Amino acid sequence: MQQKTLADVEASLNHTLFPQSLILDTINMCNYSCSICARRRMTRPKGKMPFALAKRLLDEISVEAPMTKVWLVFYGEPLLAAERIALLSTYARSRGIKNLHLNTNASLLDEDKAEIILNSGISQVVVSVDGFSDATYDSMRQPGFRSRVYYNLQRFLDMSHGRSDAPEIIAQIVRCEKTESEIDIFTDYWKARGATVKIKEHISWTAPSEKEWDSKNRIACPWIFTTLPVLWTGKTALCGADYDGAGSVGNIADGIKVLWNGAHRIVRDIHLQHRFEDLPAICKKCTDWNILGSDIKKP
Repeated sequence: MQQKTLADVEASLNHTLFPQSLILDTINMCNYSCSICARRRMTRPKGKMPFALAKRLLDEISVEAPMTKVWLVFYGEPLLAAERIALLSTYARSRGIKNLHLNTNASLLDEDKAEIILNSGISQVVVSVDGFSDATYDSMRQPGFRSRVYYNLQRFLDMSHGRSDAPEIIAQIVRCEKTESEIDIFTDYWKARGATVKIKEHISWTAPSEKEWDSKNRIACPWIFTTLPVLWTGKTALCGADYDGAGSVGNIADGIKVLWNGAHRIVRDIHLQHRFEDLPAICKKCTDWNILGSDIKKP
């Protein structure tokens, strides 16, 4: 990345009264253990967010900022609790929240679960595929089942066709050494079948990167200015990188807006002031301030 580009990004950062994106840790269990996912390093307890807590958060969003992007899962596989996810989505829409997003590995996306998701009002479903060939997929996604995932995703796309309320369906691949040679064929394959393709840059907190970055060029991290994850216990994480809540600035008990404009803003100010030595440990060692976004290819 050129420094000018990073500087332009930093110049665009500002404090908002409410996070642009809220991540609900509805379930942090998963049927996969992938080399590309930081979840395999997670030490916090497994669990599901109480429905009452999720409703309270959705209620606040509906009053304060109903266009907030709401992710219905943090580090887990939502199809392990598809009916629960659908209930939350239905409730959110009843409160005027329509910007609802889901991320899944699609290994459990059978016909019944596909129908549940299609009827839930979710606006976007990201399917983390991360490989085209069997060998690449199996190296990125464990325990594998590439053919099952491709079949499930294709059926999901077919079932969505012709529906006015269908979500945007995104086939995602992470750009890294293992996948670089397959990105073009992956893109062409899924675009031809009606999916949006998302080429996501490799990020260090999902898997270590060998790339070195000059710390003199460091900018305030864009991630922390947009997103607030809430763990299933009500504890917050600092950003999407904070899978264990190690950098938490508190519990959500007093509300999203109070925490965002209080303890969380203090950390954002440290970023803006380039007081990087005063940052929480998870920020000090992170290099993902240099990631400026993903490449999106529409069908």
